[in-house]
Amino acid sequence: MLKDISLYTKKYQKKISSESIILKTTKEIDHLRESAHIVRDLLYQLHKIIKPGTNELDITSFCENYITLREADPVLKTSGLYPHAALISRNNIAFHGIPSDMILREGDIITIDVVLVKNGWFGDGAWTYEVGQCHPSLRELVHFSHEIIYKCVTALEDTYDLSSIAGIIEKNCRSNKFRVLEEGAGHGIGRQLHEEPQILFHSKAESVPLKKGMVFTIEPVITNSPEILEYTDEGEAYVPSGYFTAQFEHMVAVNDRGLEILTNRNLLF
Repeated sequence: MLKDISLYTKKYQKKISSESIILKTTKEIDHLRESAHIVRDLLYQLHKIIKPGTNELDITSFCENYITLREADPVLKTSGLYPHAALISRNNIAFHGIPSDMILREGDIITIDVVLVKNGWFGDGAWTYEVGQCHPSLRELVHFSHEIIYKCVTALEDTYDLSSIAGIIEKNCRSNKFRVLEEGAGHGIGRQLHEEPQILFHSKAESVPLKKGMVFTIEPVITNSPEILEYTDEGEAYVPSGYFTAQFEHMVAVNDRGLEILTNRNLLF
């Protein structure tokens, strides 16, 4: 069930025709920006409550209540795709983490991924948080995962081709002794959670020129593990115990001003 809500496990990009990419009007980007800002604000608010002693189920309840208060739909739960309003991936869980009645511990890192719908338009985003004081190597992993998104956007501003993201990520991962999970993929977003184009974060990525009206996510999962992913029966993906993963996911729009990160908020860092 959980694998149905993302593009993960698809390592190879299918051929994309320009006609399959849904370009948004200025008004439609305004709607997506509204949804994205709710995601952004929620993820920022979570920074205040994620600390040692917090229960994972309390985090999902906070997410559901916040989304509802902003008159949006916590669609992961209400659609029946998932039992909670947020995905919580802790330490070596890469994605599709299933919240449980567990308490956050000092030194954990935890990724919260939320999806919502506002007035028929999707918002999607994720941040990785440090729980209390983390080991310097984990702080480096989290910081790298945060900063790589902005490096990708800078590259796109120069190349105007989505395939340039892969080279930036691989180059920076190598120089920092990290690895991007090849099972990961970004995606177009609009009235559907997953639209074309599919965006790979490794060398098999094909050329996808940017066009005004495109809205998509950049969401590489970065790890310090050399091992491949494994999956539980419930669909959680994980690297071996003792290794860690981190992820930031942002929505990006191509408009008259160039590239706009719709979910951007620098106050956390």
